[in-house]
Amino acid sequence: MYSAMSRLNTQKLVLAFCLLIPFIAQARGINIENANSVLQGSSYYLKAEIDFEFDDEVIDALEHGVALNIDIFVEIRRQRKWLRDPLVKEVLLTYKLEHHLLSNNYLITELTSGRRSQVFSLNDAIRLIG
Repeated sequence: MYSAMSRLNTQKLVLAFCLLIPFIAQARGINIENANSVLQGSSYYLKAEIDFEFDDEVIDALEHGVALNIDIFVEIRRQRKWLRDPLVKEVLLTYKLEHHLLSNNYLITELTSGRRSQVFSLNDAIRLIG
């Protein structure tokens, strides 16, 4: 029997689920320039210039204390002339970008290693990530 009480519990459950959905924002545009990788010893080193263009709403949220998680999926393939390019390595780089209101600085945390950097401007923070 479907009662008003069970309908109220269902509405509360739906509301609770909606509150658990994380805020997901994407960059308006991403430009990648000069990406290359170098093998040194047994490790590949990637150098790339990535320019993120965030929506105004995302920048406003960041300026008001909302941290941004930035995921960069890297795929390195060996280039071949006639055959399919084989996958050499793939990795997910995850960064957390925060704006500290009191100091007016930006904190970038590389979540895989825990390494932190602090810069004075948003442009410097984006340049450091990309």
